[in-house]
Amino acid sequence: ILAALREVGYRVEARLLDAQWLGVPQMRQRVIFIGVREDVAEAAGVAPAFPAPLPYRYPLSTVCPDVVRLEVRGYGKVTVDDATRQPSRTIAASGYSSYSDDYDLVRADGTRRQFTLDELKAIGSFPPDYLLPGTYKAAWARIGNSVPPLMMRAVAEAVRDGVLLPAKAAL
Repeated sequence: ILAALREVGYRVEARLLDAQWLGVPQMRQRVIFIGVREDVAEAAGVAPAFPAPLPYRYPLSTVCPDVVRLEVRGYGKVTVDDATRQPSRTIAASGYSSYSDDYDLVRADGTRRQFTLDELKAIGSFPPDYLLPGTYKAAWARIGNSVPPLMMRAVAEAVRDGVLLPAKAAL
């Protein structure tokens, strides 16, 4: 992909970004490509820009305040995370299915429950009024397939501040 974009005249870079360092209470990695046309990059002295990570992360308990632990069962093992200290694990598109991971939210009293749709939206950084019509499983899949909006906002702001505004000022 990088070679193809460079061949057609772009100065391009790709980085693996993790949403948990961009304001999202979820560990979600995505490869992001940023490109600047070579003639613009040369004339304005700009290069692809990426967001800087925040110095903190939001734990899962910020959106699920009654939860102290997240247990994820899958592939023959159980992973336990402290919800008061860690973001949620990646909410996979196939997460609500008998063929993949099973997520259990554990309260302080030991009772277990599943994510609500509102919690899934919050973990994915979607606004509370964002509509996800269809079944719970379909909504879960759309959230699981997404790039979190707060993550994309950080990317867009980095491009604006590191590429577009400097290029506009230089040209």
